[in-house]
Amino acid sequence: GCSSTKTISITGNECTDMERMMAEYTRVSVLPNPSSAFFIVQHPTNTNLTLYNTLGRIVFKSVSKLKETKIDVAHLPDGIYYLSVQTSEQKAETIKVLIER
Repeated sequence: GCSSTKTISITGNECTDMERMMAEYTRVSVLPNPSSAFFIVQHPTNTNLTLYNTLGRIVFKSVSKLKETKIDVAHLPDGIYYLSVQTSEQKAETIKVLIER
């Protein structure tokens, strides 16, 4: 099955800011998750993507000017990884992804 975790902390005016702020933080998706060969990451333009293993080592890094990036993970061992997505507006989120075969 699918396993994905996101943790987001947002501070703002409950009546006016929350809906707009949540929309900004839900512009990133990673499919399929889990994957055996690649991830397709949909994100805002001008985004830094960094994939870390559980030891904190960088296993993939890219700056994307497009709205979609394909990350080849076929060469990586099975396990849990963390994808850091940072936009040009300095908004960041980390998504847990799973490689399994």
